[in-house]
Amino acid sequence: MHRIFKKYAPVSAALLPNAEFDDIKLVLSMFLPWNWSKWRSGKEISELEEKFKEYFSVKHAFSFSSGRVGLYAILKSISIFLGSAFTVQRSEIIIQAYTTIAIPIAVKQAGFVPVYADIKEDTYNIDPVKVEEKITENTKAIIVQHTFGIPAEMDKITALCQKHNLLLIEDCAHSLGAEFGGKKTGTFGDAAFFSFGRDKIISSTSGGMAIVKDQILAEKIKKIQSNMDFPPLKWIFQQLAHPLVFWCSLPVYYFFSLGKIKILFWQKIGLISRAYSAEEKTGNAVDFYGYKFPNILAVLAFNQFKKMERFNDHRRKIAEIYGSSFKNHTEIIMPAISSAAKSTFLYYTIQVARRDKLLNFAAEKHIILGDWFPGALGPKGIEEEKFGYKKGDCQIAERVGLKSLDLPTNINTSEEDARKVADLIKEFFKS
Repeated sequence: MHRIFKKYAPVSAALLPNAEFDDIKLVLSMFLPWNWSKWRSGKEISELEEKFKEYFSVKHAFSFSSGRVGLYAILKSISIFLGSAFTVQRSEIIIQAYTTIAIPIAVKQAGFVPVYADIKEDTYNIDPVKVEEKITENTKAIIVQHTFGIPAEMDKITALCQKHNLLLIEDCAHSLGAEFGGKKTGTFGDAAFFSFGRDKIISSTSGGMAIVKDQILAEKIKKIQSNMDFPPLKWIFQQLAHPLVFWCSLPVYYFFSLGKIKILFWQKIGLISRAYSAEEKTGNAVDFYGYKFPNILAVLAFNQFKKMERFNDHRRKIAEIYGSSFKNHTEIIMPAISSAAKSTFLYYTIQVARRDKLLNFAAEKHIILGDWFPGALGPKGIEEEKFGYKKGDCQIAERVGLKSLDLPTNINTSEEDARKVADLIKEFFKS
């Protein structure tokens, strides 16, 4: 991110975190008339899918308009595979609490029932012990989320799946490039999905990928993908406009709140979209679920994929700064990182008392921290019971959601910025 007006630009965990000047030039070039033919179909879609096959050493990769659509396609292929056994009984999928509503929505859209398991407080990931307590004769699969890029305990989870003959799906929306025991996340399970959302490891504003090992499931996912349409041109335009609006707005974000007002205005008139629709937040069924990945966004995602290792190395360096800064501060609970894990640190998420006051304190200093998972489910403002979650079922997730705070690690957060964030948090606890 350029710093022409650094005085007025925020240090942010999630506002256009990955965009660099080459990304913006690429977006601008896509508005030129001779590139309009690339907006929907094109060779870049298959090139990106091939790149994922090569990176993960798998035979099957399928792109979609978002990570949640990729999950839906995986689950729908499983429901088709189960056939009559699926239609005559309640079929459950175990997912973790402390997650986004996108997961239970996709589970329900595919015809399954989400069953929530609690997390481990020190890693934000699903607790294998709690998972086993939730397994019944109706359980068909487990979705394992590598929260904030910290790999889950895959040795224990895979052992559980083998013991109970369950399918294993990895949620790698936060963990593209992460490893556990020297093995890439996404390669442990029967299938995995990735997100290219606006604040993910790589970003094309929206988009996602599903990878799968089984040939039969792959054929069914391919058919699901083939039967989808490309998104409307208006939707594609909104995704392309998003980085341009933010790139122009962030340098004046705090200049009489001009940048903030510009972003809100463009959202209001529909030039750019929000991460969740109003319908999704209410928990209502979404009659039509998902699109193919448009070629123009594949162009942007491919450009970001080439920079992914550099992005992740930077995130790890920033995480080391935070870890070193907070090691003697008992008011700050840092994430526990296994020696077997190579994390991507989408954010560096800590737990603190008086979280909301600290958020406001930081904002006054032009630092925008994150509280993406405010409870058992996020984002803020949703009614959890509408997504099949019963209050009190996952008490650790609920407690962590009230205390967790996401610190920026992205490529636009410099080492100087990270030290500024750390110093501000320590200052808050001295007051």
